[in-house]
Amino acid sequence: MAVKTINSAQIITGQADITAHTVAIAETPGARTVQDATTFSSLGYKVNRLGIRSGSLAIDALLHSDADANLDNVVLPSNLGALQDYSIAVPTTGATIAAGDWCQFGVGRLKSISRPLAIDQLGKLMAAWDTTDAFSDGRVAAPLASRTTSGLTGTAISMTGPAAGQRLHALLQVTAAAGTNLVVKIQSDDNSGFTTATDRITFSTTSAVGYQLSSVAGDLSTETYWRATATIASSTFSFAVQIGVA
Repeated sequence: MAVKTINSAQIITGQADITAHTVAIAETPGARTVQDATTFSSLGYKVNRLGIRSGSLAIDALLHSDADANLDNVVLPSNLGALQDYSIAVPTTGATIAAGDWCQFGVGRLKSISRPLAIDQLGKLMAAWDTTDAFSDGRVAAPLASRTTSGLTGTAISMTGPAAGQRLHALLQVTAAAGTNLVVKIQSDDNSGFTTATDRITFSTTSAVGYQLSSVAGDLSTETYWRATATIASSTFSFAVQIGVA
């Protein structure tokens, strides 16, 4: 695989697309504690046992004005400690996010906000979240877009399902809701034509901006294709869906 220079990405958090503000991302999604379990019966070797997983997300952003709606809805002192969704997606080619592109997603608590300001400098903002739930690397099942009552039959994504002891995680992020009764599902099959599609996750019906994080347990390793589907009763919704195994 060729080395890739990152020149585009999409960042959604707090039910808002903050891509146009973000200039850097610093996150450590894969941390896991390791505990020393060495005893006299360890035969002279150190023994370690796995502990809990944890993750974090931090961003550096630019303030375009004194009233940036997207950031002001997300990164506020009153939101410190609040649960917020997050997803990061990077296009495989070009600059537009498409189904099947790499993503990382989860839910965390907003733990810090900083707005360093200097004369004749762009206004800046730094914010950080600590995860409080499952987080995963995965694939974009539905790029952020506005969709109507024609709904969505998502692109078939080649991805091996969770083995025993793993889970398939999915995050629905609704950033705009003008309509009623959005129903989003995650389906799987063993072929790209989805001739025997099976519903694996059905998110709660919603008519509002917000997020839902859900999962299903393996063994689903024989399911090698996944997709998102959606129905909309009226008007339009803007939403994105991310999926991944962890």
